[in-house]
Amino acid sequence: MPKFPQQRSNPRESLPATSNSREPRSLEHVSNACRVGHLAYRTEQFCVAWVKRLIVFHNKRTTA
Repeated sequence: MPKFPQQRSNPRESLPATSNSREPRSLEHVSNACRVGHLAYRTEQFCVAWVKRLIVFHNKRTTA
């Protein structure tokens, strides 16, 4: 029986847990919120890029 190559990993698949448990960063929160909302991958990328621009605009400080 021929062996088929494994399927490509899904880019939206969450990363495996690392040994050090840390709080997710703000961009990871945005990414996770898009995944929970079942948004398209390109929409997720756009949202993360928008938040990056917002952070840079505010000189890498919180907006609050």
